[in-house]
Amino acid sequence: MIALEYKPRPHECYIEHLAVASSHRKRGIARQLLITAQQFANQHLHCKYISLHVSSSNTQAIRLYQQLNFRVESSHNSISRKFLFREPEWIFMMIPISNIQEAFQCLNNNPLD
Repeated sequence: MIALEYKPRPHECYIEHLAVASSHRKRGIARQLLITAQQFANQHLHCKYISLHVSSSNTQAIRLYQQLNFRVESSHNSISRKFLFREPEWIFMMIPISNIQEAFQCLNNNPLD
């Protein structure tokens, strides 16, 4: 993530990469991974926030993150990122660990998103 030029702040857990094989999508795997990461960050790392970057063209991932109460903090454009990732715009999203119960509620309401 050097190309994204992001350094997490104290008490912030940054998800550098999350991917699910296309053959296994729409089964709730990414959602469960994110909720598990939130639980682990809260219980073992004492983080206050979880953050990540997502390509602005990855609308399915953005929708999932928003369903789990991640909020858009900023977006970044870069020619180097376009060259490296074929995507010039990246969105930075964050969620307070305190929203973990709301994430569980989302999981129970929409298990296959």
